[in-house]
Amino acid sequence: MRKYIISICLFLSFCFFANAQTNDDMAWEKVENTRKELKTAKGEKLVDCYNLLAECYFWIWDDNDKHFDTACIYKDKAYELAKKINYKKGIAYSKADLADRPLVKINKDRNNNDKETAYIEKYRKAEEALKLADELKDDYLSGIIYYHLAWTEKWWGSRDKFKANTQKAIQHIEKLTGNEFKDSKPLFWVNCAECKGTEALLAHLNQDLAIIYMQENNPLAKDKIDLAIRYYNMVRTINRPGFLNYPLAAMYQALGHTYFLKYDYKNALKAYIKSKETYHEDESIELELTALNEMSKVYEATSDFENGIMNFKNSIKLIEGYFKDKPEGSARRNSAGQAFFWMSRLYKIAGDYEGALAVIWRGRQYYPGGVDSVARAPWLSEVGDAYRLLGNYDSAMYYLKGFQNSDNNSNNFGKISLGYLYLDMKDYSKAQSLILPFYQNLKTINRITNPIVNSLNILGNASLGEKNYEQALQYAKEAQTYLKQMGVRVLMIDNYKLLSDIYDKINKPDSALVYMRQYIKLKDSLINRQFYFRINSLKNESEEQRKTSLIQLLQKDNQLKQQLLLKELLLQQKKDDQLSLLDKDNEMKEQQLLIKEQGLKEQELIREKNQSSLDLLGNENKLKDQRIRQQATIRNTLLAGLLLFIILSIFIFRNLSLKRKNDRLRNEKRQAELQQKTSELEMQALRAQMNPHFIFNCLSSINKFILKNDTDAASDYLTRFSRLIRLGLTNSQLSLIPLSDEIEMLRLYLNMERLRFSETFTYNIIYENTIEPETIYIPPMLLQPFCENAIWHGLMHKKGEGKLDVVMSIHDGELQCIIADNGIGREKAAELKNRSGAKQKSFGLKITTERLALFNNEKAVHNFYRTEDVLDINGQVAGTKVTLDIKFKNTVPQPVKELI
Repeated sequence: MRKYIISICLFLSFCFFANAQTNDDMAWEKVENTRKELKTAKGEKLVDCYNLLAECYFWIWDDNDKHFDTACIYKDKAYELAKKINYKKGIAYSKADLADRPLVKINKDRNNNDKETAYIEKYRKAEEALKLADELKDDYLSGIIYYHLAWTEKWWGSRDKFKANTQKAIQHIEKLTGNEFKDSKPLFWVNCAECKGTEALLAHLNQDLAIIYMQENNPLAKDKIDLAIRYYNMVRTINRPGFLNYPLAAMYQALGHTYFLKYDYKNALKAYIKSKETYHEDESIELELTALNEMSKVYEATSDFENGIMNFKNSIKLIEGYFKDKPEGSARRNSAGQAFFWMSRLYKIAGDYEGALAVIWRGRQYYPGGVDSVARAPWLSEVGDAYRLLGNYDSAMYYLKGFQNSDNNSNNFGKISLGYLYLDMKDYSKAQSLILPFYQNLKTINRITNPIVNSLNILGNASLGEKNYEQALQYAKEAQTYLKQMGVRVLMIDNYKLLSDIYDKINKPDSALVYMRQYIKLKDSLINRQFYFRINSLKNESEEQRKTSLIQLLQKDNQLKQQLLLKELLLQQKKDDQLSLLDKDNEMKEQQLLIKEQGLKEQELIREKNQSSLDLLGNENKLKDQRIRQQATIRNTLLAGLLLFIILSIFIFRNLSLKRKNDRLRNEKRQAELQQKTSELEMQALRAQMNPHFIFNCLSSINKFILKNDTDAASDYLTRFSRLIRLGLTNSQLSLIPLSDEIEMLRLYLNMERLRFSETFTYNIIYENTIEPETIYIPPMLLQPFCENAIWHGLMHKKGEGKLDVVMSIHDGELQCIIADNGIGREKAAELKNRSGAKQKSFGLKITTERLALFNNEKAVHNFYRTEDVLDINGQVAGTKVTLDIKFKNTVPQPVKELI
């Protein structure tokens, strides 16, 4: 609040948009120059100096209000002296400041809550100052007073008075010719070749009005934005680089938003590009990302997908560079996440739902807060919608269920995604109960938006599902009317499809055909080959970038290991040097003791010499000979011991090296044998799973559909069968594949079995905790034999609807897969098998378990493979459950090179 009070003082017209530190420097420079003039100034000149010093001290910020108190002292001096010498201009400028003093007192005195009295007092003193300004015909002073009154109304009064006072301020400031301040100009008066000096103030005043008009949906908002931009462009590079870049960029962004609301996407994009370029000049990376996100919104609305992809690449370049060293929860971090949000939507439009899920999951770290936070709502919405389009309704519901009772406006995408999920699940009543109140609330905004059109499409499809064709047609027609105004062709695709389906149901084939043709034509025109090429190119770039990052991590890991090994070698060398020093020290001590002993012996010999010189000389010669022989013996012993130690060391080192080499060769041989056996088992699994019996049954099913003239079902079955064969042949060449590819093959197989058995059973594939299937690698074709076993031996003989659940989770670093069915159970299945006389064993299941044992490095098959009965509340067998524990890998291992 203190900063606000200072900002509305008389001469601080530009503090809202100038750099604080730079302006403080300008103010201090002005203070020093004015103090020099103060020494010789008299009369009116002295009053002007006091007012100018007060202006400077009002601007300079401090936490303890010392500069503010100094400014008040100079203002009081200016007022008293101007009154004494009857200097009307000095009195007027001083009184303009005195009008703000009541509000300043309330701000400083926290116990003073008499705002109404201060408000009345401010207007009374402002009116006195305005009378003096009228007498002096000083438009600058009048404009500044109205400007201060406008800000008072913004914070303390009414919006209408704020707009009226701001407009009056603009009218007075626009009258200035630029010659009013020949001798001394206000602190932040701006000069340029074509400027009057007031352009920065006029830019800010028009910006204030534009913001209010935008909130009111007033058409005058665009005119005020245009004026603000024109004034900012005139003065933003004056005096110092980057001056006023930030507010100019904000105005361009506001202008783009205004055009976007009018569905003028071309001009909206131009304004957003200007905003982005200006933010870039100011090095405001986070705000530049915001502008890029607005551009992505326009590219989607205009179906300019190619530029949308390029825009995403620019955003990623900024994000990875700027947020690399930033802590979690950085300011405006959500702007980075929105870049992934818009790119995920482009993947969905192209039909690459797995790519959409991968992209939005990549942006997870840029959405602050937990799962229930408002900031993460767009991310949750997009993840849930991607799972919905992939057909994984259980996972989709897990991420979208929080939007069921949410009333927050930021959750619009989540509501829409949940509504489409209910449609896909054919729960039309829930879709209507969710979307209808949401749609009615959106209508109160009195502006057509994408969520309104999506809501109408959902309501139309839900009514169509409940066979309420009249209501469905009403919703679809209303959406079509809005789309013609908006011009968003992506949404027109769904609307044409809905209209075609409705007319088909009410027996109007001509209309249905017309809308179906429009649907096909528009879809083909938007999603062209160039779009697919760019999507795939971007996907390949991301994959290459991921591989490069992985290689860099491995290189860093190797460097770290080498550094640790070198450090260990240096420590070992240091220990050896210390031991060598200790040996030398011990040797020196032994020599010193030997010298002492020799000295004693010499003294004894001297005493004996005094007794008998002849005997002493003889004995001395004998001692010398003996000492020489002893030294020679010691030397020879040490040399022999050293030589023996060296020979033993070489022998031991050679034996250890040979042993390690032999162990390594044996391990490599064992690994080669295991790898060969694994390859053989994988080929056997491929033959067992894709056996002629299965192919014969599939072809028989296709023949049955053809005989029934059900060509659509036959075509669908044949397409799925060929795709399954194709994926099986492709993945059989790989030792490891991502879990997502394994799940895709499993879905194809299960869908074929459902179609083959007239959809007598359903299935669910569920992730219990956070799993990133793209980063989990397992051997191919592991899960299919167990699911086949559950269908053929458990569900095929069950009366009523069968159910098969595949639940995946990660526990203790292992992938746990539970395959459960509600079939007849193992005991009854064995009994039926004995009755039929079938003795053939399931070779596919046997081979798969052996592959898993090899992959898990387990000798016993059943260490990771458990089968148990599922019991109901009465203790009766209600199905079978198989639990698999798989030691997965996070990367694809490179092939081992053979030793030469």
